[in-house]
Amino acid sequence: MLENEPRKWQNTFFYNFLEQLQLFSYTPEQITRYAWKPFLPEELNILGEKRDKNFAKVALTAKEVEAYLEQMPKDEIQIDRDFFRERKVAILLVPGFTHHTLRNLSLHEQMYDKNSSHHIMHFSLDTQGKEVREQIFREGDGLKLAYIAYPRANAHSRYILPSLFDLIHNAKSIRKWALEDGYRFVILGYSYGSPLALELLAKLHKKEFRDDFILSKTIGFFSLCGDIGGSYLADYVSDEASKYNVHKVLRMAKRYRFLGKILGFKTQQDYEDIAEGAFSLGHEVRQSILETFYNDMPSDIRYFSIAAFLAMSDYKNSMLRNFDDWSMYKQALASKDISIYNDGQLVLNDMLIPPFPGVAKENIVNLGAVRTHHWGVSYRTFNFGKNHFPRLPFYYALIKTLFQARIGDRPV
Repeated sequence: MLENEPRKWQNTFFYNFLEQLQLFSYTPEQITRYAWKPFLPEELNILGEKRDKNFAKVALTAKEVEAYLEQMPKDEIQIDRDFFRERKVAILLVPGFTHHTLRNLSLHEQMYDKNSSHHIMHFSLDTQGKEVREQIFREGDGLKLAYIAYPRANAHSRYILPSLFDLIHNAKSIRKWALEDGYRFVILGYSYGSPLALELLAKLHKKEFRDDFILSKTIGFFSLCGDIGGSYLADYVSDEASKYNVHKVLRMAKRYRFLGKILGFKTQQDYEDIAEGAFSLGHEVRQSILETFYNDMPSDIRYFSIAAFLAMSDYKNSMLRNFDDWSMYKQALASKDISIYNDGQLVLNDMLIPPFPGVAKENIVNLGAVRTHHWGVSYRTFNFGKNHFPRLPFYYALIKTLFQARIGDRPV
């Protein structure tokens, strides 16, 4: 059995993931394609001249998986309808860059699970940015999943954050969950949604918004492949010398409108936002903004993160088989020589939650990584083919780990 310290929660998630994969009938050989061993970031050489060139430190063999499964820790938590019914928690999912182009919600498979007790809703602002539109995707009596579809999805955070706050604060259902039904919140930020949510929490803590309930009801933050430190892909497309410079792409999209539609440019505002928005995902802007709220994070909530990285040999490099995998392979070329520990858009270092001053070390938990690319954890984007990363076992393992960590206990 893996030792408990100092990587207790990495080990916990790892075993939970193996358990769920086994319950979904994955073989040990198949499991090696989706799981990495637990690790502490300082055990890896992620960047620089002496960076790791192979995955020997984290790769699994089928025999190792078999051994881990045989020594699985015993617990009484079962992921079933009752498990989700008993959790009076609402997960507020803050999605990523250009999320408005997606046809499917992240984690949306819950909508199609007939045995799911999830209550799933979509929240957005009207065209004037004033009224909150609420759409129920699945009615359930258990854990609530709220997709927070903030406007101007291509923009810099200074344009998004006021609307993101209004969207959550003015949503009648979310307000009712918090003030009448006794629900508490875990804010889950995916990709760009992760730094947006962190910045929002800092502003709420500094009382920059007139918040009646969001911060007081928030017990946890979870980063899913979050662009916290910056993206080498964003640096690449923002470089004027780049073959795929965002301004060149914009000029082509304006000239060939069908290309603009494929890229999700639906309005003139999308065209105006995209260049600055893409630049804001890079290291220069992300690091400078992080410095502005680094010392202002709430100290009494729990911070979790999960990363992803994928061997280049794992990519399905054929757009005819799966456009998402092929497209992510092309994006991964921007960072493959920077670090092997990248998910096609982000390098592992930049997905980790930093040690915020004033937040207890025990309240910042990085759960390691899974073996997939940046879009593997978020279902599929362009809908041409389906990436086969096992998202449902992954989701169940994450949720189980959160509650084993007693997410509702504040402070630790």
